[in-house]
Amino acid sequence: MVHRQDKFSYREVLPVNQDERRRKLSQNFLVDQRAISTMVDALEGDVRTPVLEFAAGSGNITRKLVSGGYSVSAVELDHQLASKLKVDFAGKARVFECDLMAFELPTEAFNIVSNVPFHLSTDLQRRLMMASHWTIAVLLLQWEVARKRAGLQGGTLVTAAWWPWFDFELLARVPAHAFRPVPRVDCGILRIRRRPLPLVDDQVAYQQFVEAVFTGRGRGLGNILQKFLAKGVLDSVGREQSIDFNGLPKDLTPPQWVALFRAFSAFKNTKSGTSNNGRAAPKFTKRTRDYSPR
Repeated sequence: MVHRQDKFSYREVLPVNQDERRRKLSQNFLVDQRAISTMVDALEGDVRTPVLEFAAGSGNITRKLVSGGYSVSAVELDHQLASKLKVDFAGKARVFECDLMAFELPTEAFNIVSNVPFHLSTDLQRRLMMASHWTIAVLLLQWEVARKRAGLQGGTLVTAAWWPWFDFELLARVPAHAFRPVPRVDCGILRIRRRPLPLVDDQVAYQQFVEAVFTGRGRGLGNILQKFLAKGVLDSVGREQSIDFNGLPKDLTPPQWVALFRAFSAFKNTKSGTSNNGRAAPKFTKRTRDYSPR
């Protein structure tokens, strides 16, 4: 496994004082053994696939991974912590002193585990969504961030945009007192699985469709979607997928999004592809947009 150090790493400005350094790096070490076990168990015993642990910190999760028979590469930016990890896990795990955002990802199959530094939760999720080769990512995130990504109480545009490629599952809530030092908020264990086969083929068109529906004007799904699909097509998909057209885009499930997109794709390519207002169903301009987490 190759790694590199980005020249823009913030290593150069790390405070010398331990408490200040912990605040700078969002270092809140997980000490609760039940939570640690939940994270490791989320890998489902796949010891044949190497594990990349980002922000290994004090090594509490590393220790559980190693004892479980996993092949671990631990990445830690803090020099003092990385040095201790190299001693503690000599001959048991590979330790890299490196910025996790600069670490070069493997080009073969791997899984990910990370107690994600709070200030890097968005950047790391963005990086993973765009990366290849990993199958499972088990991330410990701020509670509200984890809930948002899992789509509890409604999916977000970003989550819906990636559902055909990834499954998001919130496994547990981890209270603040499970960490040292104790953070101000609880955290959540989020498992992201890459689907073996994507549910749709055209990523650009699907994500543009999701954005158009999420940002479309209307008092409910029925009102929004009638701009994209004829009433007969809409009614048919609604019956098959049990869609509540009085709801909102955030209420749609992954299968419902996929069914609507497939219907839209087929509908706009037919000669009769006109929506209820008599105009042709929208054909989005091919463009690249960043649908990564925010």
